[in-house]
Amino acid sequence: MTADQRADTQSERPSQHGTSASGPGRGYPDLHDHIEALRKAGLLIEVDRPINKDTEMHPLVRWQYSGGIPEDARRAFLFTNLTDSKARKFDIPVLVGGMGTNSAIYSVGIGCAVEEIRDKCERAAKRHDQKIADMAAKKAVAQKRGAKKQAA
Repeated sequence: MTADQRADTQSERPSQHGTSASGPGRGYPDLHDHIEALRKAGLLIEVDRPINKDTEMHPLVRWQYSGGIPEDARRAFLFTNLTDSKARKFDIPVLVGGMGTNSAIYSVGIGCAVEEIRDKCERAAKRHDQKIADMAAKKAVAQKRGAKKQAA
């Protein structure tokens, strides 16, 4: 599917990050929204020239880590013109490093300021732990009821 065909099949609607391409009725941001937010924040490098996915794509991204680039200067990459070593072309863009390449990118993904990441993660972990505890308690009650029914 070409980029033009993809655009023709996607409806646009407003979302918390701008325009969403994922359809009506969705109440949460998706990857399209995340990419747009990274673009607006200057945290995305878009590579439109042909890139060989087998030999060029990951070395370009890895260079950020091994090349001594400070974390705050690292970026996500969106490759839109992929090929392979057999000269095949691929029409699906690939996002690399789009979720956690640096703290700023991570903060865009979870929807908070960099300074709030730790607190937000701790709150999420506590909610998760509480859900697990609640599920275990419900299971114990159900098992106890089942044992009583078998004894009767």
